Amino acid sequence: APEDVGAATVDELRAFVESNADALEQARPAMDRECGVPVKYSMDYLDGVSEPGQSLRALSRLFQAEGKVAAADGHTADAIRSYLDAVRLGDQSMRGGLVLDRLLGGAIGSVGREGLRELSADLSEEECRQVIRALESINAGREPLEAALAREHDFTEAVIRDMGLSGILVARTLRQQKQHGVELAERSANRHEAKLRLLMIDLAISGFKSRAGSYPQSLAALVP
Repeated sequence: APEDVGAATVDELRAFVESNADALEQARPAMDRECGVPVKYSMDYLDGVSEPGQSLRALSRLFQAEGKVAAADGHTADAIRSYLDAVRLGDQSMRGGLVLDRLLGGAIGSVGREGLRELSADLSEEECRQVIRALESINAGREPLEAALAREHDFTEAVIRDMGLSGILVARTLRQQKQHGVELAERSANRHEAKLRLLMIDLAISGFKSRAGSYPQSLAALVP
């Protein structure tokens, strides 16, 4: 799998997508089911999170590659679907998880948002509207950050209890580390929201230009 999808040629991406067609076929219906990270409130949980994280990142690159191939072939609707699926994957991969899962999901979703941003200038007004509606729907269904922060608190306290006397000695350090993670998650959530809003504005501007033949004189012109 290419580590940098943006630097790969279309032929390389096409080969990557074709060789992983089964993964794409299985992933899409799986994301329509109820998803959740199987968190274990014990010390050994973090030892096993890296492998699923790597698999999710690989799947996001696969959606990204599929979108780039579709766009290069002029199949705009297919490219839209691929990039929206990457956004959906990011949201689904963080559901039920801890702060670490939240940060991973944000990084995965950014792959799809960037693809849509690159595609936006070539979309029709109706396509822009469809993408905006899809992004709004995904955003509305996102698990609140507060749920992940509550689980992070419970996880930290469970680890401290599991460690016994050692937990008492390092409790302050673990709680400080938890607080640092909370702050990272809050900043990441704010960036995610800002970038999502900017993407939807880009799409609205592109849709206006597609219809009117020129850019709007102000953002007020984008309001239906």
